[in-house]
Amino acid sequence: MNLGSGRTINLGIACCMGDACRTTTVTVPPADPKPNGRRCPACVAELSAKCNEEITDCTGAETRCIEIAGTETMGETVTSLTLKGCATEAVCANKAEVLGSFADISMGLTLKCKAPGTARGPAGLLIPALAGLLFMLLLS
Repeated sequence: MNLGSGRTINLGIACCMGDACRTTTVTVPPADPKPNGRRCPACVAELSAKCNEEITDCTGAETRCIEIAGTETMGETVTSLTLKGCATEAVCANKAEVLGSFADISMGLTLKCKAPGTARGPAGLLIPALAGLLFMLLLS
């Protein structure tokens, strides 16, 4: 997941039971920093449900915008958490594994995934600019 401002989460998940867990190896996919033309709102807010969004460029296999919001409980401490950014299809497809309990930490989080926007280069801005100019000429 790419949460903007250089904040990323790269994770791997492996399921096992009993003695098989002693030999199970979890692999983390390598990061691909190459922008892929998609863009998503991104931010991180700990201790708050509201965050200051920025638009971030998605990279590599990140084809979805993700929003994670809710609470994280460690012992008796409950903390609000909001994360937004780019994610891979795998994160969205395996959200049950991403959300859950780990050791003494439990998470009451909701995860939403949606299609991202695309980055507009100079050519992508040309058509709306020309349409606006044509509209102004028609009105004058």
